[in-house]
Amino acid sequence: MGKEKQRIGIIGGGLTGLTSAYRLSKLGFDVCLFEADASIGGMIKGVSELLNSGSADTCSSGSDNSDHRNYTYGNSDPRNSNSVSTDPCRSGSGNFDPCGSNQSSLETCDSNPSSFYPNNAAPGGSDTHSLGLGYVDDIYHHLFTSDNYLLQLLEELGLKQHLRWQTAANALMHDGILYPFSTPLDLLRFKPIPFFQRLRTGLAVLKASRLKNWQPLENELASEWIRKNCGEEAWQTLWLPLLRSKFGSNEADVSAVWIWNKFKLRGSSREGSKEKLGYIEGGFQQIADRLKEEITAKGGQIHTCRQVTKIVPHESSAGKRQFGIETKQGTYSPPFDQIICTIAAEPFLEIASKLIDSVEYRRKLVDLEYKANICLSVIYEKSLSPWYWTTICDDLPFVVAVEQDNLRPGQLDKGCLVYFSRYVGIEEELWQESDQDITDKFVRAAADAFPGVANNKIITSRLVRTRYSQPVIKRHYSNKMPIMKTPVSGLWLAGMAQIYPEDRGMNYAVRLAEEVTTAVIGVGK
Repeated sequence: MGKEKQRIGIIGGGLTGLTSAYRLSKLGFDVCLFEADASIGGMIKGVSELLNSGSADTCSSGSDNSDHRNYTYGNSDPRNSNSVSTDPCRSGSGNFDPCGSNQSSLETCDSNPSSFYPNNAAPGGSDTHSLGLGYVDDIYHHLFTSDNYLLQLLEELGLKQHLRWQTAANALMHDGILYPFSTPLDLLRFKPIPFFQRLRTGLAVLKASRLKNWQPLENELASEWIRKNCGEEAWQTLWLPLLRSKFGSNEADVSAVWIWNKFKLRGSSREGSKEKLGYIEGGFQQIADRLKEEITAKGGQIHTCRQVTKIVPHESSAGKRQFGIETKQGTYSPPFDQIICTIAAEPFLEIASKLIDSVEYRRKLVDLEYKANICLSVIYEKSLSPWYWTTICDDLPFVVAVEQDNLRPGQLDKGCLVYFSRYVGIEEELWQESDQDITDKFVRAAADAFPGVANNKIITSRLVRTRYSQPVIKRHYSNKMPIMKTPVSGLWLAGMAQIYPEDRGMNYAVRLAEEVTTAVIGVGK
């Protein structure tokens, strides 16, 4: 008789969870993935290009989503005072759960994707991977030329042929003025900073891109490092507004390692003096779709609309320690030999609290802080600007404007897709506001900031909130980070907080999956 397959439970259907399931199922492990949302993909999820009022891709409204994301659609111009945003999960009759609140079976509830798309039109009709229509990403994404882990995965999935590279034209807004900010020459022409400090800033970016030993930077704050290497005016004008908008009240706590990584990453994707970025024709949701195809073809299971509420210990008849998984629909059986959790620290501690006895590990989980993200996608009738990425240094409700058509021309049959985004603490006033109020605020600010908004009709808009979006990287983070191998043998934590010293991103989500699956395989031998 052959050796019985190890059963692996994976919690979280984002890129790390799906890649882990893909790798393990290929190696013959019995894999079962649980995702609380109605569809897989996590932060790489997308929707049909029919981005008008319709069904939201969630199992229920509010905080029941595993990635803690809410969606709101609107098909009227938020600049009009009487416009109303339509959120199908918040109707007057109560919550709407497209998966059905009384389901007891564990089938995949997104087996008919058209149920979750506006006007019941799945991307590409019956073929949800069709590049003829494709997906619109929930949140803006791009690849860097140095994203080797992600590029290898795309090659395996047959998606690399759909990858398009484009030279990115970026800008920076300061005191209401848009400055080109794509090349070193643009930095030298940026007059709000004294010329000598422009030179110092350029040298600091070059220095960071060549620095291999980042450990000494753990002792420094980002503010200290920038002041020392770039100058006080450069800090006040350029970097302080950015850190404040990214980390809010935590801007004074951010480690120099974080800013070093930002400099390093952008410098690694240059072709000459210009930055080169990549995009997948048809949207990044296709990665999740292809991974799902590969996982299920190898016998793996993916269960959506299954929010895990508890991981419980289980002892087999042979005395072997295993794990049970409880969901809102009940306990899943048979039990699992190992479990990979690809969720944030706080929800992980909630579901694994009775298993983790280590005071030190629990403290690390509790002490981790995350910033939430608000991302509004708007389809305008016409382009706003010639820039792909506009960094906002002024006091606006959003910190970045991303005009997708300037990286991927012709994505939509009509209109121009623009993302407006900001990171917030959940205690901040903006996070507490309604989706409609945030939409109004963002769109009106965009009208003031971009000349191209004047007389530019809004075709539709969509607001996405992500509760756990950006870990706050503080000094000596390597000592504060809960490691992937938890104190419980066979229980693994592989979320974006474990990507350090790199910052979150698709490439490092794939790398993390490679690392955790290697560890799981080692235990399973």
